[in-house]
Amino acid sequence: MPDDRPQIQLQRAIAALNGGRAREAAALCRELLADAPDSVEPLHLLGIAQQALGEFEPALASLRRARELKPSDPQIQANLGVTLARLGRLEEAIAAFEASLMLAPDAQGARGNLCMALKQAGRTAEWMRQARDWNALAPDDPNAALQLAQALAATGDAAGALAAAERALALRPKDADARIERGQALAKLGRNREAAAALRGAVELAPKRSDIRLRLAMVEADLHEFEKAVGTLEAALVADPTNTEALTRLAAYQTTLCRMADADRSFARILAIRASPGTELMRATTLCPIETSEADMLERRRRYREQVAALRDRKLRLEDPYREAGYPHWFYLAYHGLDDRPLQEELASFFLEACPALGERAAHVDRPAGNKRARIGVVSSFLGSHTIGTLLRGLLAEMDKTRFEILLFRPNEATDEAARRIDRSASRTVRIPRDLAKARRAIAECELDLLYFPDIGMDSFTYFLAFARLAPVQIVSWGHPDTTGIANLDYFLSVASFEPESAEVFYSERLIKLSRISSYFYRPDAVAPAKTRADFGLPEKGSLYLCLASLFKFHPRFDAILDALLARDPSSHIVMNTGHCTAWDQRLTERVARRNPAARERMHFLKWIPHPDFFSLARLADAFLDPIIFGGGRTCLELWAYGVPIVTWPGPYLRGRIAYGGYRQMGYTDLVARDSEHYVELCLELANDKAKRARVGREVADAAGTLYEDKAAVREIEDFFLAAIDAARRGEKLAGWPK
Repeated sequence: MPDDRPQIQLQRAIAALNGGRAREAAALCRELLADAPDSVEPLHLLGIAQQALGEFEPALASLRRARELKPSDPQIQANLGVTLARLGRLEEAIAAFEASLMLAPDAQGARGNLCMALKQAGRTAEWMRQARDWNALAPDDPNAALQLAQALAATGDAAGALAAAERALALRPKDADARIERGQALAKLGRNREAAAALRGAVELAPKRSDIRLRLAMVEADLHEFEKAVGTLEAALVADPTNTEALTRLAAYQTTLCRMADADRSFARILAIRASPGTELMRATTLCPIETSEADMLERRRRYREQVAALRDRKLRLEDPYREAGYPHWFYLAYHGLDDRPLQEELASFFLEACPALGERAAHVDRPAGNKRARIGVVSSFLGSHTIGTLLRGLLAEMDKTRFEILLFRPNEATDEAARRIDRSASRTVRIPRDLAKARRAIAECELDLLYFPDIGMDSFTYFLAFARLAPVQIVSWGHPDTTGIANLDYFLSVASFEPESAEVFYSERLIKLSRISSYFYRPDAVAPAKTRADFGLPEKGSLYLCLASLFKFHPRFDAILDALLARDPSSHIVMNTGHCTAWDQRLTERVARRNPAARERMHFLKWIPHPDFFSLARLADAFLDPIIFGGGRTCLELWAYGVPIVTWPGPYLRGRIAYGGYRQMGYTDLVARDSEHYVELCLELANDKAKRARVGREVADAAGTLYEDKAAVREIEDFFLAAIDAARRGEKLAGWPK
């Protein structure tokens, strides 16, 4: 009679594995293999059991031996691929999955695993092809639809990803992952309310999954619902207390809400879980968006300086500063009204010492340039409807393409019509990944003569990118009007009318002062429809003093001016844009109310106003205020075209002098205050003398013509670029401008 014992024992091993008893299954398989070492079924089953136990190297040996004995078995090939993938050997895993599918093309599990391996290996085009094939073979399989949604999302096709995710959800309505993909696709399409609802549905289906709550919190933050985002992250941390990504975002959102002590505790929780130089740096440099007083601002600045110096003394190392400490906490330094050069240089020195790779030098920099036209690279994350894109669009369009080849480097997709117009102005657009090493390589390969950063400081990715020497000449301009401290930035491109005397000492870069505002700014032509106060929910009576700057521009010294206006014009109202969150509105109101309790009833915060209603609102102002210390730029250029008189008081640094510089170029300085008392007097005169306000408005609109579509500004920038390139070829740097 045949011996049935091996088959019985094999069935027992299968039952043990199916029952979650992998160790028992492995022991039974080893007993079988002791008697028959080349028995394929026990070898295969042992490999699966070892895989379940996390013993991947032994599993690999077992499954490879099983494959040697039976190479035609698709399931052995598939399980071998799973083990290889778990070991991070993705190319071998892909080969194993492909071999499995050659033997059994309808094996859905192997195809799904192949898709995931291709995704992890970064082979996106092949991943997409396999996902499409899977959907064609199995149109009713929700896993196939979900995989296609993920692949489409990875290629930036949010609309396609949404359609695939909705099909997956229709096939399996209770699938949390399908809801996640749907939510993320909606968010990419700007439909954040629907995205939040989809992700909340996913949370209901899988309440213990912290990753879903993390995604939901990010959408809530995009909606500026930071209180909700904090609550969502706190719930995620109940489920997973060691989720450091959730803690990092929690600290960021707590900072946005000005809960600085809470943010510090969140950073401390991360450091208790794991050593993290990046977290230490973020903790040291965290700044409050809306300080309660100038004294608090100075104290936080003092601690910032001391903590960065202490971290530098410890010689910490960072492998990738953007990934490890990428949130630009130092952004708010510029709004303190002080000389930032020492702090920026200390921070930049820390980063370069912590990560020397930041200072990578492109090979072509030391070779004579062979470009027929000067090859100019422009890199920014804001080349669209953002202020940076608006200031830059005309310049790029008007530059002489017979002398210049213009390459745009985009870390983000061109998602709006303004971005697409900017792209059409360039010779070429290069989409660079948000990976510093890859982005540096992509820019270096273009062998630029000059690399231009219209802004540094608002996006940490371009900040860190600027550390490298990727062109013989590297320039930063006043999109974020503060010095960077970065040694490889050669020039800061500013405007003579913006700068105070001896401004050079405030810059780590060599300061270049052009004679004209460095923008070809299109004169606004949107029709501003007539609106009433009621249309904006504003009081019908009393003077309206409008200041529509971002609230973090409201320096504590500006409070005295707001207080004086409220006190000296008893029927007046101050009108502002609401901040990133209501906490900012409340914090600013309470700060002014300490001087004048009437502020609680007479300060009004409006939600975001779209163009052209923004211009309609501005024209309702009895006086329009440029905040002191850090004033407006684009706002002033737009509103002057509509004859909106803006009162300004130039500060000690570029960032508080842009409106003043505009008035100087216009040859009209009647609204430039000498001091705070004069500022208040100018506002009161405009508000209480309607005839004067109308006359001044007409004068401003007439004088402003010199600011728009200024080809002389374009020619001067072109001449400076060529002179800087020529100097670099001689191994020199321009001493100033004109040269």
